[in-house]
Amino acid sequence: MTNLFLKLVNMSITASWLVGAVVLLRLLLKKAPKAIHCCLWALVAIRLVCPFTLESSISLVPRQTPITVQTFQPEAIAPSPSVEYGIIRQESPTGELSPAPVMAVNHLDTPFSAILPDYLSAIWLAGLCFLLIYAAESWLRIRQRVIPSIQIGSDLWICDHIDTPFILGIVRPRIYIPSILASQDTNYVLAHERTHLKRKDHWWKPFGFLLLSVYWFNPVIWIAYCLLCRDIEMACDENVIRNMDIAEKKAYSTALLNCSLPRHRIAACPLAFGEVGVRNRVKKVLHYRKPPFRTILIAAVLCLLSAICLLTNPASRLYLYEIDDSRNYSDLFINTDAVFLVKEGEQYSVPHPDGVLNLLDDITVREHPVNRSREETRDKTHQVHIRGNTYLNFSWNFTHIWIDNGVKPTHTYRVNEPEVLRALFAIITGEKLSITALDVTPTGLTAVFSPKKVYDSEDHILEGNYWLEYWNGRQWKPLEPLKPEIPRHIHSAILLSDPERHIVDWSVIHGPLSAGKYRIGRTIVFMDIFKDSGIAHDLYAEFAIAKNASTWFQSPLDAAHDSPLEDSSAHLPGAEHITLHHSYEDHQITIEADGKIERIISGWPIFGAYFYDLTGDGVDEVCTTVAEGFGLIDIRVRVYDCMEKTLYELEDRGNSNYVLSVRSNQLAVTQTRTDHYEVLNEGLLSLSDDGTSLMIIPRDNSAG
Repeated sequence: MTNLFLKLVNMSITASWLVGAVVLLRLLLKKAPKAIHCCLWALVAIRLVCPFTLESSISLVPRQTPITVQTFQPEAIAPSPSVEYGIIRQESPTGELSPAPVMAVNHLDTPFSAILPDYLSAIWLAGLCFLLIYAAESWLRIRQRVIPSIQIGSDLWICDHIDTPFILGIVRPRIYIPSILASQDTNYVLAHERTHLKRKDHWWKPFGFLLLSVYWFNPVIWIAYCLLCRDIEMACDENVIRNMDIAEKKAYSTALLNCSLPRHRIAACPLAFGEVGVRNRVKKVLHYRKPPFRTILIAAVLCLLSAICLLTNPASRLYLYEIDDSRNYSDLFINTDAVFLVKEGEQYSVPHPDGVLNLLDDITVREHPVNRSREETRDKTHQVHIRGNTYLNFSWNFTHIWIDNGVKPTHTYRVNEPEVLRALFAIITGEKLSITALDVTPTGLTAVFSPKKVYDSEDHILEGNYWLEYWNGRQWKPLEPLKPEIPRHIHSAILLSDPERHIVDWSVIHGPLSAGKYRIGRTIVFMDIFKDSGIAHDLYAEFAIAKNASTWFQSPLDAAHDSPLEDSSAHLPGAEHITLHHSYEDHQITIEADGKIERIISGWPIFGAYFYDLTGDGVDEVCTTVAEGFGLIDIRVRVYDCMEKTLYELEDRGNSNYVLSVRSNQLAVTQTRTDHYEVLNEGLLSLSDDGTSLMIIPRDNSAG
């Protein structure tokens, strides 16, 4: 009985929040049909009747600690002392003393708080019996008064011993009207009472009183029952008068006044025509206007939302150190000097474990396990290694956890805050942190910085300066400033309209960048959960400055060998201290640097020469179309890397000719058959992936 009483107490406390919400909604929905109000009270009844509820993350019911028998137990009860009044050693028939002592023991009385629930449950049962007896006595008294009634219709009876019309009965309800009822009021009274029958109000009001009898100890339930009775009558009035004109409404109001009775106590039955809130009902009747469809729709939506948010309980939660057998995990985050995060087998150290432990200490799980298996083969894509053999094992999406302390693994539980764990791992491992380079020009770009998608507060990020690096064909190297005294760190301007976008300008530090492959770098530091030193990640965004091919000289392939080209010279783009010379008579190109001249390309003749950065080091290569051979002459491509002093050649003697040309600022190559001009291949000139040979990239697959 005690456990039942405490269960009802907990249910009534939860229902009290719902009663408060319904009272507030009644004020907001004054113009809505009163039938909506009755639906809201039905939600309260469901709360009071159902011993269990569903859990929901959108529940608006406050979380509460249930009242149990243990709530009334004292925190520590000292063991009852025993008082030894004497030890009597009796002599046996053999003359030996009996070893068994005779002891007297005195126990402390049981504390009153421990037996208080029993007293309260007895009082509750007495109150329940009193109200049920009161309801039965009221029904019998009224039933006795209507015995001499005369039936004048299938469900209508007239009686001399009553003062107001009402409905009596649940299974076979009857309408009773007083014999003194004015004839002009009869039709309105019957319309009202038959609407009650149609709406089954003769069931709902006794059911409400039954709930009141069970929860009589809660004053909020008394308020709810009184308001329910008012809303039942007003909903019935609205149903009757919704198609009446003003004259009929006045006549209906007169009938209400003529049948009104003073109220002295709460009754379970009957449903009396003029019993509840007559003055307020008359005002409502005279000023009633049919609510528009929009009002009805809004009221229905609010009623539905209330059912979803107020009929469910907030999800029950346990902390990680409370799951399964708490004795094994009560010291889960105590005396821990090191913490490691493991993702798919790769381990990451945490410089300051206290911050991570504090974060994990606030993680909660659902109260009941989703999987009672203790197998160690369960999903452990992400792990937190606390100490020794203790691992917190999280699923691939952080929604489930099981703990293994090397002795007895726990069951699997659903995590309530997977996004926090996802952010933690992303910060430690650098996952999802990125910089994207947009609007690239030779003197700057727009950097889009995206750490906020990982962690929800910008206070956790210290934003440093940017720097530039270039790809030399083998590795990334820092890009040195124009002058040694200029710092290489680049300041940025933050766009106020979008704080994640930064305008980066390196024109003063590095000047315009030549063609090549670059990356911009930046260090971010997360401070909040990692104390003062934080945890840092270097982020990079790669970009390229477009390679623009340029023509040094060229001549038609069908030009006669004795049609001389003029000799010419040019500075090498990207390395202007190097000078190149072309001698048509000697059929060669030479390079002049540091006072020395040497031949780099020869051909008979050299049909054309172009500058194009194939290696991405920022210095153009010398790319030529040349003729080679006697008798059988083929045309090939020769490229010289002046910085690495390397010669590349694209040829297929006797089968194909290769010819260079500049198209859309890029260096194109066309392969034709040697014996005629059938095109075999056409695309852009490029180095192979290993950088050892030339190749043709078809235009459809080339990156402009």
